[in-house]
Amino acid sequence: GGTFPDGPVVISFGEGPSGGNGVYGFAWETSPDSVVFSPAETVNDTLTVNTLGSSLYVRAIVSSYCGSDTTTTILIGQYPVDTVTISSNDTLFCHNSQPDTVRLAHYISSVDYVYQWQMLQDDVWMPVAGINDSLLLPSANNQTQSYRLMIADTSRHLNQISNTVNVRFIDSLAAPVIRADLTTVCHNMPAGAIHIDTLPHGGDKDGVYSYLWQRSLDSLEWQDIDSATDTTYSTDTLVLTTWFRLKTVAGCDSTFSNAVRIFVHDAFENGRVGDTTVCYNTGASLSLAEQPSGAGNIYDYRWLMKVNDDSIVVINHNEPSLFFDSLMSDRRFSLVVSPSNGCQGDTTAFAHVTVRPPLEAATIGDSQI
Repeated sequence: GGTFPDGPVVISFGEGPSGGNGVYGFAWETSPDSVVFSPAETVNDTLTVNTLGSSLYVRAIVSSYCGSDTTTTILIGQYPVDTVTISSNDTLFCHNSQPDTVRLAHYISSVDYVYQWQMLQDDVWMPVAGINDSLLLPSANNQTQSYRLMIADTSRHLNQISNTVNVRFIDSLAAPVIRADLTTVCHNMPAGAIHIDTLPHGGDKDGVYSYLWQRSLDSLEWQDIDSATDTTYSTDTLVLTTWFRLKTVAGCDSTFSNAVRIFVHDAFENGRVGDTTVCYNTGASLSLAEQPSGAGNIYDYRWLMKVNDDSIVVINHNEPSLFFDSLMSDRRFSLVVSPSNGCQGDTTAFAHVTVRPPLEAATIGDSQI
């Protein structure tokens, strides 16, 4: 597109001919395509084109006593309107990546022109030093850059300015932050859900991310968890302290979240109350012959006593040892051991307290003299 000049167009010599005998003749020629030329009806040193309905190539044959010579060809006609176009395959690039080349995509011009790439700096278009080419490789500086191309058309004395191409960079990928509902659990129990507390951002022009949960027993060597690709992960039962993290993959990069440690208590192992034997109508001291372990190692206690008819009496004595006074018959005692952190405890096997029969003096016979 463009506009044609109003009224006649007069073409004249910028610099007159020289040499020969100083007397010159002029034969003007015109062409619609710069290939096939036809004579124009004038022999003067100027050519007037009264009506210009399309672009026209013009040249002159200058003759003298010593011979003839042909001028350079010029193009007259439409003055281009926004005919300089630059483009790039893409204008949005990953952080720290090399942008695509910005190139001249279209320009209607004669042969003679030079390039001047410009970059916008502080709202002022500044020349890009050392580049006189139709291609420009932008800087990989992670900052938005605006470029345009000025073409100086020396044959028509025109400066054409292209459209602007903005080269932008995607922010670097920021890792998500994850949080676990529980960070301490009992042996062989699940820890509930681990989920994203702060979403990832950057690293993808559309903000699309894929996820994969990983686990580790030492926070050094990690294993993928099959099919764990949601933003939330519900743990299975855990028997060892385990770390979890979330791998995030974006269009430009991948990263890992913080690692969450879930501490798993050792399995609970119950103790054993030792058997004992006491004299009739005396007290019995009961204690743990083997100590409980695991599940935090802090426990609450409750004693149970089984009498001869197998009924059970609860003795609210929160100690690992018990003194029971004045036993006159056998008893059996057990200890309920409950970890204070809420993990599952257990009841010991019943220990036997054997009560010896009461001492009875022998009978002395009456007739011994």
